[in-house]
Amino acid sequence: MTQEDIRESARTAPLSPAQHGIWFSEQFDGPSSVYHVAFAHRLRGPLDIDALDAALTAVTRRHEPLRSRLDLSGDEPRQSILPVAKATAERVDVSRHPDAETEAVRAIEEHVLRPFRLDAENPFRVLLLRLAQDHHILSVVLHHICADGLSLPVFCGDLAAFYRGEPPPPLADGYSAHVRRRLAEPPDTAALARR
Repeated sequence: MTQEDIRESARTAPLSPAQHGIWFSEQFDGPSSVYHVAFAHRLRGPLDIDALDAALTAVTRRHEPLRSRLDLSGDEPRQSILPVAKATAERVDVSRHPDAETEAVRAIEEHVLRPFRLDAENPFRVLLLRLAQDHHILSVVLHHICADGLSLPVFCGDLAAFYRGEPPPPLADGYSAHVRRRLAEPPDTAALARR
């Protein structure tokens, strides 16, 4: 493997078997909200929106799957890891609506149910609803191709730490780092010969 191959593998990565299954299902059935992992959190008190956007950007810098696109490379899908770009929450002010709570629920439902285009957009999005000056709801939707139930506490913990200006805990290696490491290692021909 050449250095150029290693550099190229750092920009793209194969899908894990679970991701491949999700990708295939979406190709077969079409995009839907079936694979969405979502949560909403009510925020009371003053909110620093610039700090929230900075925290979202820091989370996408830390977690490559949040800034990936899926592309076909030949017949196989691959993840293209994009450079870090500023991440922002979509903002909707429902504070002047006669029934702000009902309007917030409607906006969250629309946010959660809107399908992702995995070849054209990040596999997560954030909506910040303003119900009053010191009352917001943060709605986060992640596609299951980049997150699962076990990743939600990591995402939330990292977002909170970055918002407070604190360092998050160390990360374990992800699947793409494992594949890159394996591709950079010389093959164990002795082990292959024993098979």
